[in-house]
Amino acid sequence: MFAAIAMTVSFLFIMLYEAKIGNNVDTSMIFKLLTSGVFVAAGIIGVILNKQNSMYKWFILSGLIVALIGDFCLAYQYKSGDIWFMIGMGAFVVTHVLFTLGLYQIDGFRWREVIISAVFYGLLAWFLLTRGNGMGYMTVPVLIYMATMAFMCGKAFSAVISRGAIIGEMGFFLILAGVLLFTVSDIILGICMFVDIGELVRSLTANKLAFCGKADDIMVFNAFTYFIGQTLIACSIYYVGRTQGGGSDVF
Repeated sequence: MFAAIAMTVSFLFIMLYEAKIGNNVDTSMIFKLLTSGVFVAAGIIGVILNKQNSMYKWFILSGLIVALIGDFCLAYQYKSGDIWFMIGMGAFVVTHVLFTLGLYQIDGFRWREVIISAVFYGLLAWFLLTRGNGMGYMTVPVLIYMATMAFMCGKAFSAVISRGAIIGEMGFFLILAGVLLFTVSDIILGICMFVDIGELVRSLTANKLAFCGKADDIMVFNAFTYFIGQTLIACSIYYVGRTQGGGSDVF
């Protein structure tokens, strides 16, 4: 029920954000931050309701708050320049690290996550470096960003595999689904910014994130995958560690 309520509220705010009421930078920025505030609020409520003494919830909540800061920076760059984009990008690197540290609180180090992460990172790096239209000074920051993202994704898969949690534990399902959607949103954004895949993408990359650009389907999908992914991760705070009977997470 908690996840269903949080997802419903998030979906409504995403719709408001995508509607871009007023169709200007300031209004869009406000609605983007309000939508980000939904997943932070879900995380805070999850921490309050989950009485388990676990560092997992604190790492995840911290990551969500840093992601909100990153969203502000990415939005504010359209008023104050590209330096805010770099700061926002750094904030999301920190978010990846915090989410990964949170996952380590419920599942220790395993070599398979290194293998999964390395393969994933290699494919992403190869694609951007060979198919991209030139990242210039962004090359090193983007490669670092992809490394933290790939390891977060690899750790999520590893944690779910080791706990056998896809069917039996709601919290781990939310973690995996949330991390996957978060990762998909990053990949979409990277393609839109750095890969020449036709006139549609070129029209999007003209204004980088197309924050106040045309309502292109690909950027709408990017917004949905990002906000829904973050909300799912936030909801996992409520479920992970809450046990009943044989020890499965409570749905």
